[in-house]
Amino acid sequence: MLEQLEQEPHTRLPFFCSPHHQDSALWPVIGQLERAAGFARDDDAETKRDKLVGLLGPAADTGDISVLIELMSLPGGERFPPLDLNPQQRKSRTLAALTRQLEGLAQSLPILMIFEDLHWIDPTSRELLDLVLPRLERMRFS
Repeated sequence: MLEQLEQEPHTRLPFFCSPHHQDSALWPVIGQLERAAGFARDDDAETKRDKLVGLLGPAADTGDISVLIELMSLPGGERFPPLDLNPQQRKSRTLAALTRQLEGLAQSLPILMIFEDLHWIDPTSRELLDLVLPRLERMRFS
């Protein structure tokens, strides 16, 4: 399948689940964001934040950027301060921000999400998949 898709325009998003991180919320998503943003081992926190902001793009909502910066355990600084949310609100806002990012990607190209070792997915990442998949299936590509 991957060989057939090699010639088709698409965005490939690899996610890696782990038995050691089944209790770490959104662990495969965090790893994918780190790879997509191009985090290097020797990047400091501000450099990582800037790379993440660059990945999310100029059209990203400031609140979405704030919750995703917090998800990545990065300092938001004055530009992206933490939002005053209780844990349930933070989770909902984070899942909504991730969903919007995926929808934005899917507007230009089909998305191929590959989950390695899905049987070890954490519950919050599973919840994100349950939210995202029906929405992406209904999207049209321009």
